[in-house]
Amino acid sequence: MTSKKRFIRDGIMLSLVALMTRVVSMAFSAFLSGAVGSEGVGLFTLVMTVYSFALTLATSGVGLAVTRAVAASVDRRRGTLGAALLYSAIFGSLSCILLFILAPLICRYLISSPEALPLLEILALSLPATSITAALGGYFIGVRRVRVNALVQIFSQLLRIVLSYALVTEKGSGDPAKALRLICISVLITELSPVERGDTVCKSFVDEEVLQYCRVVVGTYCH
Repeated sequence: MTSKKRFIRDGIMLSLVALMTRVVSMAFSAFLSGAVGSEGVGLFTLVMTVYSFALTLATSGVGLAVTRAVAASVDRRRGTLGAALLYSAIFGSLSCILLFILAPLICRYLISSPEALPLLEILALSLPATSITAALGGYFIGVRRVRVNALVQIFSQLLRIVLSYALVTEKGSGDPAKALRLICISVLITELSPVERGDTVCKSFVDEEVLQYCRVVVGTYCH
């Protein structure tokens, strides 16, 4: 396949992924509104705004940097990926710690809602994994495996909705505060899900260690 055709194919694929992600996000918003009500949606929106800021710090543009570095130097791809993963792990962990430390102050003075504290703490745990995922996504785009990155994005969005629905239906029905905590835990599980990569296979799954970790989180925040 010529470079021009590959460029067009990758562009179309990324556009379709963006469109599908928006559709899934709309479905998630509808589910969220029904599960936690208007007040819960407002609180969740505020929490996700703070989380997005922390996520920006955690990723620090690593995805784009990896894409450009890998595309520019074929011989140093492994070294570039290794350095990017280390960078992502460090910045993701620092962002996690920082959000944990600042969460009480943010809830008291910025959000003015103590109910947001457990939500921020749960989401903070996902920052290292999210940062590493961003580096891997940039790597796949750089080596022109856009298909892998696209499938991971779509699957992650669908997994989050399925997990949110299952957890809220099973444990949080009729309790908006608990439902919000469970939805945040579903985000955490989605980000922690390991990804198996191959030329024709892209599969995300939750292994036993991740499940055990998430059981501890559920037990801590949803007792």
